[in-house]
Amino acid sequence: MWGLSDIIAALQLAQDDIEKVHIIYQEEKAKKGNLIKAVDVNKRISKIINHKLVAYLRAMLQVSYVTYGNFARTTAKIIADNNEVVKKRGKQAKGRGFPRITFL
Repeated sequence: MWGLSDIIAALQLAQDDIEKVHIIYQEEKAKKGNLIKAVDVNKRISKIINHKLVAYLRAMLQVSYVTYGNFARTTAKIIADNNEVVKKRGKQAKGRGFPRITFL
């Protein structure tokens, strides 16, 4: 049979286990809170492409269309294809659209 001291000891062990699990849970929750969301990454990438890459390619086309034309057209095609994929995805999941990237 269980005596009162045995029950108290068992309850104390159970409480200790709960506290350990709670600490682990809080640590994992804190780690997840530090992660960057995919939408935020997409916004950063879109901003870099729109404000740096596209601007650079437009400038380089002015410098030498012969040298940079093929690369600029290829980049524009990749961006257009990705914009189309994002547009289709946006129609499927309305309200969760991503910033569009435009080039040339």
